[in-house]
Amino acid sequence: MAFNLIEAIYQSIGETEAQKAQSNITQFAPPSSLNCDSLRFIATKSFYSKFSKLLAKLNIQMHETQISNKKFNLFDLYTPQAPKIAFKCKITDKVTLIAYYSSDSFKKAREAKKTLDSFIFIELHGLAQYNPQSKSLIKLTSPTIRILKYIFKYCDNLKKCKAINLLSFDIALDYQENEPITKEYALKKAPYLEHIPADFKTYQESIYIQTDKKHNAPNINSNLQKITIYSKKTKNALPYPLNRFELRFLIND
Repeated sequence: MAFNLIEAIYQSIGETEAQKAQSNITQFAPPSSLNCDSLRFIATKSFYSKFSKLLAKLNIQMHETQISNKKFNLFDLYTPQAPKIAFKCKITDKVTLIAYYSSDSFKKAREAKKTLDSFIFIELHGLAQYNPQSKSLIKLTSPTIRILKYIFKYCDNLKKCKAINLLSFDIALDYQENEPITKEYALKKAPYLEHIPADFKTYQESIYIQTDKKHNAPNINSNLQKITIYSKKTKNALPYPLNRFELRFLIND
């Protein structure tokens, strides 16, 4: 049976949170393609130890990396502050795996009265990227699917004691059309956006819809935190037009 990432997400967060996410997604005009591009988790030390063994079997090696305060937002990480210690690897040319400790993971450890390395953030980015030679999505490789299957085997947000918890995910609604990125275009795709309590901000040909400028801004509604709209032709140098609406859903820990 083929692995379905969005189904795995919905199963892990439970019916209530899944319905909240779907109620926002269905407000948009049907896209050419709908996928998940990024995932953010927090995991226990024990889980990460076992997870590292899986990576070793897959011949995937994490390398310590420096993420400065000025550049950490470019990584689109969950934490509102730059990580204290971070590890990164490229599973493929497009898919990036990052694990890191931050002030947030340290805070969680202190609250649980455990050592500071008791919790670690794990993130996957670039899961829904396109082939420049065709208008099709790049299929996830076998190692990527094995990693995702392993994570979601243990990820259950409804459990009281969790080895790994899904914190947020980005759903990408892609439209194969050459329309300029404007507020009017956004409202055409989802008229309900005109009535949500959030600001439309334009920066470098992209539109950001959120309640304030902060990295960890309060949710727009239910579990929808942020919407980013941009042209992948411009951002990723695709040779064909493709506009993406990226919806970030934040799930309570």
